[in-house]
Amino acid sequence: MAHGVVRTNEPLFHEGYGIYVKNFGTTPRGATYAVFDANRDPGATAILAASLLFTAANLLYLVPSRRTDA
Repeated sequence: MAHGVVRTNEPLFHEGYGIYVKNFGTTPRGATYAVFDANRDPGATAILAASLLFTAANLLYLVPSRRTDA
């Protein structure tokens, strides 16, 4: 069981799952409610690695070469 506080834009992470507040408010009778969304993205590590490689390749492309024979 996870213990912690879930706030808007501050999810709670537990055993690889992100728990987010999806919606909250009051019912017509005045009772408060909150709807949570728990999800897991197993591809997040691969996406992060690919984006770092992409960024490194772009930086290498944008840095001008310092050739003396030009």
